[in-house]
Amino acid sequence: FFWFTHVYENDAQVQTELTNISSQVNGKIELLTVKEGQKIKRGQSLVKLIDDDIRLNIAALKTELRLKAAERSKLVSEKIAFETELKAELITQREKIKTSKLEYDSLEERLKLAEKNIRRVKFLFGKELIPEDKLIQEQDKFLVLKGDLNVKSARVAVAKKELLRLRSTIGKAEIIGEKIKILEVEHMRIKDNIQMQEIELSYRTIVSPIDGIVGRIYKYRGEYIEDGINILTLHNPARFWIEAYID
Repeated sequence: FFWFTHVYENDAQVQTELTNISSQVNGKIELLTVKEGQKIKRGQSLVKLIDDDIRLNIAALKTELRLKAAERSKLVSEKIAFETELKAELITQREKIKTSKLEYDSLEERLKLAEKNIRRVKFLFGKELIPEDKLIQEQDKFLVLKGDLNVKSARVAVAKKELLRLRSTIGKAEIIGEKIKILEVEHMRIKDNIQMQEIELSYRTIVSPIDGIVGRIYKYRGEYIEDGINILTLHNPARFWIEAYID
């Protein structure tokens, strides 16, 4: 009965799907978190490579990022303060020019009246209708007004030059703005470097791509490995089959 129900076959193979685990980067193994024959879950940590250098790089880059952010904030505040102060000074200077111009126009009108009054007084003095003191007094008034008009004219000119000087300082705000743009570019560059380092850091921890069992381990703690070198083998116990040829 046993002979009829059982077959002996020497040329048979037990096969399964094997998953070879290797690293994407070169490095030294710091820790093996599994053993041969151990059941593992998808996403479970298998191997950890030494990553102190990358963590230090990330910490240094984050410090540099904070410094750039602080420098940018300082420049933004400086630009706002400068523009606010410049705007106030421009308004003040325009008002000063406007006021000085009004005073100049007023003095100019008074000077025209004084000039007419001198002609009138000279005419009356020539007719001997008023004393000489009156003529001298009117002439003194005219000279004083003329002097005041010259002073106002000079003040208007100075105020206009100061306005031009203030307008020329607008370029300083543009320079600060360019510095802010440069810092923003550097800020993005550092962020990109941090992301690259974090990706590099993620490669230092190797996780299981499947649910299964650890078959064989080829590399151990302290060994230096290169990318692509097989570290261990996984298999799924539900994926076994036997291949044999039986008459």
